Amino acid sequence: MKNYLVLLLIAVAALVVSCSENESERIKTFPNKFADQELVKLYDFKDRRQSEALIPYLTHQQSVYREEAAMAFASTQDTVGLPYLFPLLSDPKIEVRKAAAFAIGQMKRKSSQSALANRLPLETEPLVRYYLLEALGKCLSTDYMHFLADYEATDDLTIIGKAWGIYRAGLGGISDSVLTVAASAILADTLPDQARLAAANYFGRMRGISIAHFESVLKNSAANDSLPAVRMATARALAKSNNDSIAFFIDDQLNSESNSLVRVNLIRALKQEHFSIVESTLLEILKSTDYQTSVSAGETISTWQGREVERWIWDVNDQIVIPRTRAIVLGNLLESNLYGYNAYRELSEMYGGVSNPYDKGFILQALGNYPNASAFLGNQLDDPHPFVRTSAMEALSAMNQSTQFPAFKQPELIGYFRQAILSGDAGQVTVAASTLTRLRSRLQPYLGNIQFMYQGLDSLHLPEDVEPYQALESTISAYEGREGVSPGQLYQNPIAWDVVTEISKGAKTMIETSRGLIEIELLIEEAPGSVENFVSLARSGFYENLTFHRVVPNFVIQAGCPRGDGYGSSDGVIRSEFSTQKYGTGYVGMASAGKDTEGSQWFITHSPTPHLDGAYTIFGRVTKGMEVVNKIEVGDRITSIKLP
Repeated sequence: MKNYLVLLLIAVAALVVSCSENESERIKTFPNKFADQELVKLYDFKDRRQSEALIPYLTHQQSVYREEAAMAFASTQDTVGLPYLFPLLSDPKIEVRKAAAFAIGQMKRKSSQSALANRLPLETEPLVRYYLLEALGKCLSTDYMHFLADYEATDDLTIIGKAWGIYRAGLGGISDSVLTVAASAILADTLPDQARLAAANYFGRMRGISIAHFESVLKNSAANDSLPAVRMATARALAKSNNDSIAFFIDDQLNSESNSLVRVNLIRALKQEHFSIVESTLLEILKSTDYQTSVSAGETISTWQGREVERWIWDVNDQIVIPRTRAIVLGNLLESNLYGYNAYRELSEMYGGVSNPYDKGFILQALGNYPNASAFLGNQLDDPHPFVRTSAMEALSAMNQSTQFPAFKQPELIGYFRQAILSGDAGQVTVAASTLTRLRSRLQPYLGNIQFMYQGLDSLHLPEDVEPYQALESTISAYEGREGVSPGQLYQNPIAWDVVTEISKGAKTMIETSRGLIEIELLIEEAPGSVENFVSLARSGFYENLTFHRVVPNFVIQAGCPRGDGYGSSDGVIRSEFSTQKYGTGYVGMASAGKDTEGSQWFITHSPTPHLDGAYTIFGRVTKGMEVVNKIEVGDRITSIKLP
């Protein structure tokens, strides 16, 4: 009997070893990390925002679960995890310390500064110092401003972390001169690309800082930096100067810079007072067929006024070949006493001569500067195409915000807003509700009973109408003088793990557009829910023949709206998934109306957009076809998607 028990124990042990080896082999050969069922369980807790269930993983014996749990809190941003994250800053595993620092930074609590700063002198790993410094910048107050600015960084990763920390501090509203001096030193030196990029974006993005003492550094960077993204950011910063010397510099650069995206930011830095310096260069850009630079030039001069500028625009407008640009510049003339009526006639003729609904929409948006066009705009609220309807509503909204809008026409516009709210049309409801909220003190006397707003609210369908619902609920609460009511639990689409398990790490999808092919690597391990959502929708044919409804020059192209105006979505929402990935050139992110409201819309960046980091899910990156991305115009289509 004793021998039998011994043999039985040996057999069981062999079976356990065999099963363990088989499980290890299965995980090793699996296409992504989600062969680990415990990891799937952890991700489900994250996806369902069950923070209490995540906390035990932060002290798990296996470091991979501590790391993944920390990253889960970076997405949930639930501060209940902070007391458990602080000890992980001294975890024996580098990846755990990195994840903990990132998660703490994501919560942006000033109370976290001391823990981050105290860990820095003890941290020996440059990668972790990078994340500690960036997290410190996200949490920064003036108490630790000098600590960050004076922190001695000697290796490349730590230098880069300090630079991003300074940028994040500025993004959070801390842009004192001590940080500005530190940023200029980074930009002026031959430091790593990512450090210069962070410093350049500090100058380009921060409001309220003076660049008077840094113009030579910025001009040198905008003209000579080897990295186009750095030149773009410092070009943007030049808008903070009114000096004629800057205008001459920009004019020279516009004629010598070969990168069209850098030229976009140079154009945006132009000022009306320098019109005579840049007039001839500006005309050539407006006339060009380059969509991004031409549109940017039109947008730049859209607010310029005065007889000289008006005469020039009128004389050159018929040389502009891109309809969006021409509509923008003619819209500028609508408020002119001399050219207003003629510009209105030109726009009316343009409208009758185009069939593309996006061209029509841009013309309607321009008419928001002309009060006498209100009836015409009101008639377009019933147009078959959502972009046309929404554009008409946006124009009526802009018209109402003008201080020159005649009071006697106010009841007419109120009628259009009431019609829009009752239409149940997502775009019209969102625009009308936002305007009624913004101009409440002016419009409330004309509205009377607001019962129609409740009727409009009842006509919306969640979760796909979350944006108009939020806008209209906010309007009702403002008019009733109460706190807004949340639409409640929007979470509908749990992750389909059977789809996730089919997608290999590094898998690529091919998006065929009317401009050419874009190849995208799907980041299945960083954003499994978003990748699965995209793949499932693509498999169903959801994206076929949809348009790129939004193109912001040198920022993003955006698609995935079934309406084609940006106010449509699929019939479910998914959770935000934030990772340490950063928005560089060609990164693919999920559009949203706020955290955890993602649906079907996604965007691709033209260039680095660090202000989106940690706020919008990154689920892919372009590996081929950036030249196609840069050619995309509003209205271009997705013809097919080839999945992995």
